[in-house]
Amino acid sequence: MNLEELDSKKLAVIWEHCTANPDLKEKVEQELILRKGNRKFSREYLYSINRVGNKALTIHFIPTTSGYMKFGKSITVDLILEESEAEQLHKTYSSQPPVRTYGLVRCKSLIYGSISAEQEKALKDLGFDCADVGFVEYESEL
Repeated sequence: MNLEELDSKKLAVIWEHCTANPDLKEKVEQELILRKGNRKFSREYLYSINRVGNKALTIHFIPTTSGYMKFGKSITVDLILEESEAEQLHKTYSSQPPVRTYGLVRCKSLIYGSISAEQEKALKDLGFDCADVGFVEYESEL
């Protein structure tokens, strides 16, 4: 199996379910570590879904990242943005040529009890790094 050809979502599923094969799990984990710091999901991308599209975000973290370690496999969130931060993201989101920024995103959990009070505080105060995101789900238009 050529792990480099698999996307992060497939690698995450393999990593979570290959408990009977520790060698494969280690190889998958190494491949995921190589993919840390991906630039697939910018702050503007998350902003466009959550604020422009008015949709909740379900963030699935890449296993082995700090986001995964802090918040688990996935969280459903709404972005927390100061007014100046929202204005800046709107400006970079709609600029030509597009500007994409990366880094920490602060959020609030939308599913009561899905994370602990300590995790909720960390999510609101510090957030997670966009580079930890493996994939994003959101409700599509009908």
